Amino acid sequence: MIQNRNRKTTKQKKPRRPGASRRNGRAEPAQFLTIDLEVKSRRSLALLAAALESGYHPIELNGQPNRRWLIMSASGDTSTAESTARGLVKQLSRLPAAARQCWNQSATRTFDIGIQGGDGPRSFKEVRLTPKTLSRIASLGARIQVTVYPPQPAK
Repeated sequence: MIQNRNRKTTKQKKPRRPGASRRNGRAEPAQFLTIDLEVKSRRSLALLAAALESGYHPIELNGQPNRRWLIMSASGDTSTAESTARGLVKQLSRLPAAARQCWNQSATRTFDIGIQGGDGPRSFKEVRLTPKTLSRIASLGARIQVTVYPPQPAK
């Protein structure tokens, strides 16, 4: 069957939701981004920052690094939430004594799971942590937070 590409159609396009992600006219599904480790303390976190092997960046305050707030990005296998969380737990379990004390004295220790929101037709169920990983996170005195970022506008 030959299609006439010039034929006009009376079918109206559905209006797009503001901020919805689209690529090639198709809805973008939600996706797991990474897990960042966020640590806040009343004391300097410099010893902890120095002991961590993966990249980190302190939040800037008035152009100066805030030594009491540390955000560490995961390294290694970050393809799933489970592998990312296991990698962070492994790094933390290997901390030297001074860095461990710094960790233990911090006010908050948060595993922040980042998810890019999408406009897909289905629910997003790709972030799963096993009971063993959850138990290891809890044994470190850390909590879990989920951050969902809004869908990206079409380019």
